Amino acid sequence: MKKKDNMPMWVHWALLGINTRKVAMIFFTASSILSLIAIAAGIIIEDYSLATLLFVPLWYWISIKWVDLYSSWQAAEI
Repeated sequence: MKKKDNMPMWVHWALLGINTRKVAMIFFTASSILSLIAIAAGIIIEDYSLATLLFVPLWYWISIKWVDLYSSWQAAEI
């Protein structure tokens, strides 16, 4: 995604290289699944610091919602 004038840097970094909402949602879903797997593994090996990986899908979600509200996605190319 190209940085627009009103876009915060943290949204630009989260969606760097992502042009459509569909791709952003795929990344969000994949990161959610992987973070839950990592948290389960962290519980098994008793390393609870892996719970911080829940912030990655949260960052994607907040960035996607910011673009939904204040900016626009590029049209999907068919």
